[in-house]
Amino acid sequence: MGKNYRLLKDVEIEQLRLQGCRAEDWKRVQVAESFTPDSLFQVSLFGDVRLGGFNKELDVGERVKRKAGIRNAELHNVTVGDNCLIEHIGSYIADYEIGDECYISQVGVMEISGSTRFANGTEIHVLQEAGEELTLTLHRQLTAQEAYIMMKNPDLNHRSWNDVIRDGYVPAEKGQIHHSVRITNVGEIDNACIHSGTEVNGALSLSEVTVDSSVDDPVYIGPGCIIRSSIISFGAEVTDGAKVIRCFVGQATHIGAGFTATDSVFFANCYMDNGEACSVVAGPFTVSHHKSTLLIGCMISFANLGSGTNMSNHMYKMGPVHYGVMERGCKTASNAHLVWPARIGAFSMVMGKISRHIDATMFPFSYLFGKGDDVYLAPGVSSMTLGTFRDMYKWSKRDKRKGHHRFDLIGTDGWMNPAVMEQVRKAVHQLLSLRENQPDTDVYTCRGMLIERNALEKGIECYRKVLTLFWGEYYARYMHKFETGEQKPMLYGEEPSDYSAGWEDALGFPIPYSVLNSIASCLCHTQSASLTTLNTRLRFAANDFGTYLYLWQKSGNGVSDEKVREYARSYADVLTEQMTAVLADLDKEIRCGDVPMRYAEAERVRITAYFEEKKAYAEAILSSMDEVCEG
Repeated sequence: MGKNYRLLKDVEIEQLRLQGCRAEDWKRVQVAESFTPDSLFQVSLFGDVRLGGFNKELDVGERVKRKAGIRNAELHNVTVGDNCLIEHIGSYIADYEIGDECYISQVGVMEISGSTRFANGTEIHVLQEAGEELTLTLHRQLTAQEAYIMMKNPDLNHRSWNDVIRDGYVPAEKGQIHHSVRITNVGEIDNACIHSGTEVNGALSLSEVTVDSSVDDPVYIGPGCIIRSSIISFGAEVTDGAKVIRCFVGQATHIGAGFTATDSVFFANCYMDNGEACSVVAGPFTVSHHKSTLLIGCMISFANLGSGTNMSNHMYKMGPVHYGVMERGCKTASNAHLVWPARIGAFSMVMGKISRHIDATMFPFSYLFGKGDDVYLAPGVSSMTLGTFRDMYKWSKRDKRKGHHRFDLIGTDGWMNPAVMEQVRKAVHQLLSLRENQPDTDVYTCRGMLIERNALEKGIECYRKVLTLFWGEYYARYMHKFETGEQKPMLYGEEPSDYSAGWEDALGFPIPYSVLNSIASCLCHTQSASLTTLNTRLRFAANDFGTYLYLWQKSGNGVSDEKVREYARSYADVLTEQMTAVLADLDKEIRCGDVPMRYAEAERVRITAYFEEKKAYAEAILSSMDEVCEG
């Protein structure tokens, strides 16, 4: 603890005895120089105990202060920092180091049941609830991108990576309560490492846990919670009867209202209430508010799951081994039912029961309808809606992470996502091919899905607008600046080795596939595999995003300069079309008669201002495009 300790004086021992205190051996009790015995009452001390000074008052309520000290407690091999208040311990506190200015009251028992890494190195089964291939190792620095790499590369030596992680965490023989922690009205705490600023109030049980926290970005654990073999990260909240078993709860994530989570990971800014999750990889900004919602065996991100959403991960033959992937930004309507395995394209809406094992990855921005045993696809139609517009531009404002503690790499700009745009290009090609090969049909069949003729025509039109929005934005934001010398395309990390491999959206972070594959390949097959190497290379890739886009566009797998300029010349017009469509969606909602007009008009002003600003910027850039070409 960095303090100088001394033995108790005889007069201090006598006073402590008069105040109802006792010790197994007073010679094994050491105190700080500032210690005075007048703050200890009815305290039993066993083994080696170290006590700080108790000279301040602590805030124990909104308007209540109490003098620091220890009252009605039994301590076994415990170190207590300066100015703590520990009182009314039902059984005992054993083998813990407690930092300065902590408040611990009405706790049943706090102990260490053996050597522990506080859940670091715990291996859990995600996606495949009963499978052995897809495992993830919990640790304090776990990121959405690491989870994505592990899920996309089941052939990696997961056991070797688990050893790398476990080697980074030395087993401890004592629990850790860092400074300024508040623990009140808690049943049991076993094998816990709780960092500064954490508040635990009314929880039933914390067992084998790490709670990462700071005074500036605290964690809150509330009434009725049970947390076991789990890691809770900065700014998170677990409350109101939530049960979290073998999970990672990421930064600024909320889990509450009786939500039950097992063998799952929830990355930054997720919000989970009422329902249930099992073997789920939930990327940033995943939301589920409702009861009777079961999320199981899936990988999702930026998702919004409607009430009664249900997922099935077995077919009563091989057990619960199947899983599904919903790409960035998907939604489900109330009572949607997805039968895995299946894949859903980015920014898509799922309605009804999807019982076929479809792969709709190629068709982002779609509606999928389950009708009996059939699945109908309306491709591209959500790209011009109010809902998608609001989804795409709300995330950056809803990032609640604080300070420099930002582990997940999150790209919140929806249109600047080359992984999604690659699928859009494929979708246009596929839809044109269907129309050419089946000119007389009213309903097309594609990958087990049905597409009506009108939906196909509208999909082609929508996807062409989406491509214009992407490449127009790309020209204004990157290509123009590189061409004029305002910026230079620089690489901090590695150059992609194969542009034909395309892009991946690694749970919120677009990255060239060859770069991601290179990072993955070094994790478990070299002596240099480490968390530091992994995170450093990923952050280099994040810094290189603009240059990667530019090099990809210039490659044979990108789009020619002239084609980009063609898109750019239409960019402002398509922005106008998108604004018109979004505002028409808003008017449709207003006509329902129950939208507050003040709220609706504020939304109209915000939407209009956003698009007008975009168009003005685009027109300013595009006005100089011909000069750049001539130069």
